[in-house]
Amino acid sequence: MFFVRAWIVVFGGFAYSGYATADGNTYDAKGALTAYAFILGVWGLAELAYRQIRKNALEISLAESRQRQAQAAQVARRVKEKESAKSELELQIRRIREIPENAARVHAESLELLRIGDQWVQAAQGHQRVRAFTPFWESCENAYGVLLRHKASVDTLERLVRDHQAAMQYVAKNATKISSSVDSFTRDIQTVATTGGGESITRQLSDLVYAAQSDYEFASIYEQRRTTRAVTTGFSSMSAAVSHLGSSLSESYVDLRRSIDSIA
Repeated sequence: MFFVRAWIVVFGGFAYSGYATADGNTYDAKGALTAYAFILGVWGLAELAYRQIRKNALEISLAESRQRQAQAAQVARRVKEKESAKSELELQIRRIREIPENAARVHAESLELLRIGDQWVQAAQGHQRVRAFTPFWESCENAYGVLLRHKASVDTLERLVRDHQAAMQYVAKNATKISSSVDSFTRDIQTVATTGGGESITRQLSDLVYAAQSDYEFASIYEQRRTTRAVTTGFSSMSAAVSHLGSSLSESYVDLRRSIDSIA
């Protein structure tokens, strides 16, 4: 491009200075100079147009490249979202099938804990009658510990009911219907929520502890046992611990009944 322009300049200079013909006349270079200026102008416009075309082509190429990248990213994102949704759906379906099995195990454990707790309360009553101070408090502490575990199992059942319901709703919204023994699932654990067996046992334990702490000899032995389970869990006395357990256990039963009723 530089050499072409240089040639035009040389040619223009030569034309401007004029030249002699065969008969000795000299032509005026005005016409040639005008032609030179015209050619140079056209050439400049052509060059500008060429540069603009190249610039536009480059911008179009960059825009198309960005568009392809955006489309590829969008496709990758959609694929990832589909895979994630598929994984989540599979997880929820698996939970629907596994939760009733877990609930059945926790339900059986909660009933067994009630049976053991009742045995410890009966043992405490027997020790109280014969004024066996240390065995009495040991039985009360064991009964308290077992009933505390029973409350934890009731809380676990309530959480499992909520998780099962949430999984069923997710699957119903995002897939076809899935068979699940919801009726048998709730029916099996409803006995825990409706009977509230732990409340009556806790009341018996509370009455025993209150009567014992009202008795000087029983209370004196208790004060010597400052490392009891009830004290180490943050309560000032066994009576306070059992009282709190009774109220919190009642709340757990209410929560479980409410979660079961929400399924119906």
